[in-house]
Amino acid sequence: MTRRVCLVGAAGPSNRWANDLEPDVEIWAMNMTHRFLQPGKASRWFQMHHRIHNSQNGHPPGHFGRPLDHDEFLRSLEIPIYMQEVDPLIPASVRYPIEQVTSRWRAYFTSTVPYMIALALHEGVDELGLLGIYLSSTTERQAHRACVEYWLGVAEGMGVKIVMPDDNPMLQSPLYGYTVEDRYDPADGLTLKSVEVVR
Repeated sequence: MTRRVCLVGAAGPSNRWANDLEPDVEIWAMNMTHRFLQPGKASRWFQMHHRIHNSQNGHPPGHFGRPLDHDEFLRSLEIPIYMQEVDPLIPASVRYPIEQVTSRWRAYFTSTVPYMIALALHEGVDELGLLGIYLSSTTERQAHRACVEYWLGVAEGMGVKIVMPDDNPMLQSPLYGYTVEDRYDPADGLTLKSVEVVR
């Protein structure tokens, strides 16, 4: 049987499409996606931030850098909640198997999504979907996108089918050298007069 897992983030518009997925698709959600994901849809949750995450930026201390109701939501879940360590205040929390994952692959994780991809690969998955995960803002692109694309490449290299909305910019780029925009090489503008000879 084909195992299909869909990772769901908070970015629109595709974040809400997870509510309409077929029943055989495992939905793995993270962080604040409970704001739009229908109750009972997710089979796993991921909260990989430390409890004091982002507290220096005005977020409530001790709540993973999230609003106060996020803690209450996590306490209500009866599905596995992957965290850095088991949290005694979160009954369904489980420790992320970091040692097993990093013994198989490079320890390269810049956000929650790569942890999710790596765990799916570790357990064995045939198809991996991403909804609500775009990483298209400048900050996200610089800090997280390369890592997510790296792990998607690892997945494809293992034969896993990757499914994303057409408007997702990840794993897409003009073909270098084939498109008009890419045909200009800055070196073409160099002349002998502009090249400094170093001896």
